[in-house]
Amino acid sequence: MATPIGHSLAGLAVYSVAPDINKHSRLKLMLLCITMAVFPDLDLLPGLLQGQPVLYHGSISHSLGFALGVSLVIALIFRFQGSAFGPIFKLCLIAYVSHLVLDFFGPDGRAPYGIPLFWPLSSAHFLSPIPLLLGARHVGSTTASTMAFLRGVLSFYNVAAMTLEIVIVAPFIWLGQRFRRANREG
Repeated sequence: MATPIGHSLAGLAVYSVAPDINKHSRLKLMLLCITMAVFPDLDLLPGLLQGQPVLYHGSISHSLGFALGVSLVIALIFRFQGSAFGPIFKLCLIAYVSHLVLDFFGPDGRAPYGIPLFWPLSSAHFLSPIPLLLGARHVGSTTASTMAFLRGVLSFYNVAAMTLEIVIVAPFIWLGQRFRRANREG
């Protein structure tokens, strides 16, 4: 599973190719993309409240079904504020799915391995047989304490994982910005 830095950068990459959606500043769209890209990891919050941060991590919030549902709700909220539903829905869905893609291509150190990509249609977990990322290391057990989780998060290994994610995702941000600039000028 990727780090929050990698997920945030993936959201920024999605934003970099996002069209202008009237009534919304570029800053608002950027924050929306980054928020949607890290949204699946909010499944850490219920575990944190129970003193076992990864108790629910990597569960249904890491699925296409959940991505569709959350994107639908956010697009409806924006629609009630006068935005076009379709562009916001697509932007939210693509940013959310960027999270699933990164986690699919990262290693997973605890069972069940992978993400429940096709929930609610299937409870099977999926993980690339060839990880492209180092992945975040926090704890090996869903019952680990908050202190064990924090010790794992603040490791040198995770700094290396974040650095690799920056190296992999940054070119997509740069290409997206070039693409937007070319479309504006052309």
